[in-house]
Amino acid sequence: MKPMPTFFTPIGAHDASQQSTQNNIALSAVECVKKLEDLYDKTQTVAGASFLQICVLLKFFELRTTGSSRRQAATIASSGMPAKLNRHARTIQFWAHHFETSGALPVFIRGKHQKTESLMHDENFMAKCAEWLHAQLPNERSPQRFQRHLNMEVIPLLTGALEANLSESTARRWMQHIGYRYGLWKKNVYTDGHEREDVTAYRERFCKLFLSLAEDEVLLWRRHGDGGFAYSDQ
Repeated sequence: MKPMPTFFTPIGAHDASQQSTQNNIALSAVECVKKLEDLYDKTQTVAGASFLQICVLLKFFELRTTGSSRRQAATIASSGMPAKLNRHARTIQFWAHHFETSGALPVFIRGKHQKTESLMHDENFMAKCAEWLHAQLPNERSPQRFQRHLNMEVIPLLTGALEANLSESTARRWMQHIGYRYGLWKKNVYTDGHEREDVTAYRERFCKLFLSLAEDEVLLWRRHGDGGFAYSDQ
């Protein structure tokens, strides 16, 4: 199965709204507000999902023009939406970044992308999951936390969904696919056994033997050539 590179369709080069990206120049918050207002005026021809994006992003960039941080703007824009249409703040930040850099709304390919369970076969996606799992502390690395991370951050960010519904068993299966195995985590104290009776007895015998051999080794200095010295162990 081919990996899933993206959930979004490529932006058409003919779209005049993308002229700002030709020179890799992001739109300012004021420019984004102006473009979104223009799109809002054409809502009679815009699908419901796009209309939702316009409303959310318009609020986001209005807050940005008044000095709000990206996180604050996304949180406020998200909290102002009806519960049924609510989107996570990180998803809104992703939309905003896409609009700033392309001048167009992200277009979701619903029903055409790989199903959620097939993400396990996407090497790039699983590599990012492995990176997140590796960054967690051992006592905090669990299928429950991994499930929460996927449902609330990763999958909504990719698909634009309200919240994914990936089960704990699927999260556990993905962890096993990455290479993690279930086990009881606990702190351990490792010692080298240097105070065991047999080790102490062996060390005493070795030291006595070493010292006895050292006593038999005597250095004798001998004159060598003109003014030089050499030594011998006999």
